[in-house]
Amino acid sequence: MIPQAVESRFELGRIHHVSPVASSGLSGAAVFRVQSERGAFAVKSIPEDYPLERLVLIHRVLQSAQEQGCSVVAVPVLDRSGRPYLIHDGTGWEVTSWMSGVADFNSQPTWERLDNAMRELAYFHSATARWECKHGQSPGIIARLTRIEEFEDGFLARARHTLDHQPLRTSWESWLRRAMHRLPDAVQRLRKAVPRTATQSFVLQPIARDLWHDHLLFTGNDVTGLIDFHAMRMDTPLLDLARLIGSLKIGGLSPWTAAIEYYSKYGPLPGETAPLLVWLHDSGVAWSLVNWIKWLVVERREFTNHRAVVSRLEMLVSDLEWSHENGYFGHASST
Repeated sequence: MIPQAVESRFELGRIHHVSPVASSGLSGAAVFRVQSERGAFAVKSIPEDYPLERLVLIHRVLQSAQEQGCSVVAVPVLDRSGRPYLIHDGTGWEVTSWMSGVADFNSQPTWERLDNAMRELAYFHSATARWECKHGQSPGIIARLTRIEEFEDGFLARARHTLDHQPLRTSWESWLRRAMHRLPDAVQRLRKAVPRTATQSFVLQPIARDLWHDHLLFTGNDVTGLIDFHAMRMDTPLLDLARLIGSLKIGGLSPWTAAIEYYSKYGPLPGETAPLLVWLHDSGVAWSLVNWIKWLVVERREFTNHRAVVSRLEMLVSDLEWSHENGYFGHASST
């Protein structure tokens, strides 16, 4: 349960009910829904290695966005001292407004829902651009270009050797082996298909950076929550678009063309957006799998949410294999 100090320092008022929330996250953070006389709140423990000072800036950005009418963002609540976090017995805690809704787009996909999702994302970007906006190369894109250039196939050979001699003996292993089979070809294709716009100057502003299917909440057809902004940084909004659209499926495919069209109704997009967005998605899939191989095979990290790990690996490997079987940029067309 949540510490009494959290209840008092954040002045939540008289507590009526506290319930743990099942999370699809992988950080191991505990999440609770608190219903008090002041309303409903999300109370969440903060991963041990997370820089707490970053929450102060994130809170200011989200508070500014909400004041500009972006009502679907979960805004941190300040404690008595004006901070958006509390450290109690060595554990950090934060409290945010509770955002109603369910992350169920892929089980109930419609074009209306997709339009609404793109509208709220565009409004969020419009609001954060008013906080800070500058121009320059995208740090996120440059980092991916660097990783592609420096990637060595020997890493996968060593990981495969380790897995052969020290099996994981979990359902993770089959997904990891499938990823290692496809990744060399995927990296080669990414190197050859870098869009010419990748190194251009972009509008840089605060973006979510981890906005995907499970962080997009719906009530009916309406978007009622964008959650989890711990990864927020200054970068191009195209990274948010690529991450979110790539995680949404209509008829089993990511709806690139329709989503770009919908977003452009509500917010600006640079020219030749589609090839760059799909490249960003595919490169994100590849490097996520490289990270998982490093964490699970090489470093042997432990994750308590076994189901979430399997779900994430299944999603990533399925995207990687689909791209391989259908050709690069193939899923950027009809839908």
